[in-house]
Amino acid sequence: MTLEKIQLRVLILYCWKRRVSTRDAAKKICDTEGEGTAHYTTVSRWYKRFDSGDLNLEDQPRSGRPSTLGNADLQAALEDEPSSSSRELASILGASSHQTVLNLLHQMDFVHKKPRQDPYELTEAQAKHHVEVCRQLLENPLDDRFSKPIVTSDEKWVYLVNHNRQKRWVPRGQNPPSVPRQNRFGKKVMICVWWNFEAVLHLELVPDGCVVNAELYCQ
Repeated sequence: MTLEKIQLRVLILYCWKRRVSTRDAAKKICDTEGEGTAHYTTVSRWYKRFDSGDLNLEDQPRSGRPSTLGNADLQAALEDEPSSSSRELASILGASSHQTVLNLLHQMDFVHKKPRQDPYELTEAQAKHHVEVCRQLLENPLDDRFSKPIVTSDEKWVYLVNHNRQKRWVPRGQNPPSVPRQNRFGKKVMICVWWNFEAVLHLELVPDGCVVNAELYCQ
């Protein structure tokens, strides 16, 4: 049985009072009442209304004039859920269309990018240790006399054949030339690089069959 609007809003209000997050509230309602009963954007819109102090569950009267979307409202919505799509933001903010949101995002110089992936996730203890080490380095009386002499090294496997897959400018409606997928089993070599705070100091290819260990570095 499909919930009436007022019944759904009562459930959303209950979750809001229990301080359940918007995504968890939508999931809990769908798990109880059926899939698709409550969408995340709907819950977010009502949560925003409740946060403003308006606990009335009836629809607000429409004046007939187009709503004005401000930078501050959009900025607040992005801070709350930065991964929202333009359609989700339009629903949360009550904009007339998602294109209105896109236009304002472009005016605010916002772009939609995938986050960079870190090689691993730090534990809380590791993060605190990193912060403490950085603090000690900043307070070091030797200042840059300590950090400038440091030389760092690392090794990296490099494919002999690397296909250029960077973005290209092409006329609208056309596609850039396709490139072959990188062969993971293709020929590759290992390169060792040494650098300091200014630039790369030295690099060399590791001969085939060599093991990268302390003896090789000492050579």
